[in-house]
Amino acid sequence: MAGCFPTSINPLYTEQDLVFEPALAGVWRGDGEGDAAKEIWAFEKAGDKAYKLVHTDKDGRTGQFEVHRLKLGDTFFLDFFPVVGGDQETNRNEIYQFHFVPLHSFAKVSRTDSALQLSFLSLEWLGKLLEKNPQSIRHEMVGPANEQRCVLTASTKELQKFVRQHLDNKEAFLDPIKLKRTQPSRYPSPGI
Repeated sequence: MAGCFPTSINPLYTEQDLVFEPALAGVWRGDGEGDAAKEIWAFEKAGDKAYKLVHTDKDGRTGQFEVHRLKLGDTFFLDFFPVVGGDQETNRNEIYQFHFVPLHSFAKVSRTDSALQLSFLSLEWLGKLLEKNPQSIRHEMVGPANEQRCVLTASTKELQKFVRQHLDNKEAFLDPIKLKRTQPSRYPSPGI
């Protein structure tokens, strides 16, 4: 999944957009066979309108994120932001680590009591759009030519407008990551 979706300097949400769903808290595992079934997404409540996520990939490597749930129109999203410090390699010096900038990513989310689906913005689709119309959204291409990544530099307001414009475009978002609940939430579910 890495490198398949763009990242953003700014979040997709403002405080007014946040909609906390207590029932998202719990442990979710990739639904299916093979590598997908080895991924674990453990959400827990962190403050009034945020979650802490510990994501464990198929190889057992973990990453910690601060996650916010928001609503744009009739669609819910999760905004992911890495927790700085917790998982950094100890053999990297402070000057080296200072050069890594945490960035946001976001995914459409739908949930039932036992299933969760996350669909990130498609980097391939965005690349084609930006080739045709580089002014579609403010961005920068960073990294060496053969490994460039798209980093969105638009404001939160501009990001929201852009996402709303493309909500119904099936190519704009990646196929959903399907997760199933393995540990129930401690909270009742009012639903998504």
